[in-house]
Amino acid sequence: MRDKRRDTTRFLVYGFASSLLIGAMLFVLAGIMTISESKRLIAEAGERVPASSDEGPDHKNPGADEDHPEEEAGSHDPAEAPDEQENEEETASGAADSAQPSQLSYDDGTIRSLSAEEIAAIEQTVDPTLRGFGTGFNEPKDDYNRPVYVKSVEDDMRAAGINGRCFAADENTKQIAITFQAGYENGYTARILDILAEQNVKSTFYITHEYGWNNQDLIRRMIDEGHELGNHSSSAPEEGIALLPLADQMQDAIKLQSDVRETFGYTMRKYNYNSGIFTLASAKMMSDMGYEVVFCSVNYDDFDSTASFDTNEILNSLLSCAHNGCVYCFHMTNEITVNILPGLIHYLRAQGYEIVQLP
Repeated sequence: MRDKRRDTTRFLVYGFASSLLIGAMLFVLAGIMTISESKRLIAEAGERVPASSDEGPDHKNPGADEDHPEEEAGSHDPAEAPDEQENEEETASGAADSAQPSQLSYDDGTIRSLSAEEIAAIEQTVDPTLRGFGTGFNEPKDDYNRPVYVKSVEDDMRAAGINGRCFAADENTKQIAITFQAGYENGYTARILDILAEQNVKSTFYITHEYGWNNQDLIRRMIDEGHELGNHSSSAPEEGIALLPLADQMQDAIKLQSDVRETFGYTMRKYNYNSGIFTLASAKMMSDMGYEVVFCSVNYDDFDSTASFDTNEILNSLLSCAHNGCVYCFHMTNEITVNILPGLIHYLRAQGYEIVQLP
């Protein structure tokens, strides 16, 4: 009985030991298989990811089609890589351009855009103070009946190296110019052109974008009849173009310059400020762009289309302001201009003045 118990115990011990041994062997085998499978997966992953890639997990292949995300990065032909790089550069360039305001560039050999460095140099060296250019009526006059302030504006421009003028001739030459600021049409331009044609007078018309594009037949008539077009700014803001940053003023001028050249085949070479204000810095920029900056020496408020004027009173005032080299500035919006123009030309010639186009 005792021997039978010993045999049973021995069998149990052997069975338990065998079970432990078999379990250990199975565990080792499972580990080996797991390691092998891991190596295989790692190897496959290495084939899909270039060894030189430094991109993080959120990197998106710029060459992949967004509509087909299942395509792998390695599925592209390596020969296409240079094109993809160029596309990336173009995309980056386009994104940078879209972040900046649209910049116009213009150079016809006469008028050109300035670089940002050139504009910055002007801003640092030329007086940016806002100034007016006067009306020439009640201001002090010199011995030649020229408004003293207007003469100082011309002198200051010359001292700053600006190609600009306020007079049509020197103080010893009996010449007078008649100019017009054409901001918008009010039904009088054709009649003004008729008078100029009848009197054989050539003038300068400073136009805005609004005027030019709404009155293309009148613009073509001006050109055909020998009148000169000048840049009066594209937008002509009521508060004055000179209040804008220099770069914006340049872009405004270039826009009108380019449009007039494209539409009418005409190159404007004179620039005239709107709203009666300017700065020497702005005038220097316009001059460096290639414009002659032109002001007037006698200017009155016929720009008010609803204002009432006494024809004889205005005519006498204009005649009393006449001087050698006088530049009259009129507008296109009040009938008073049509009424006084024939008499003004007649009386100026009677006093020995030659009516000339601005040289």
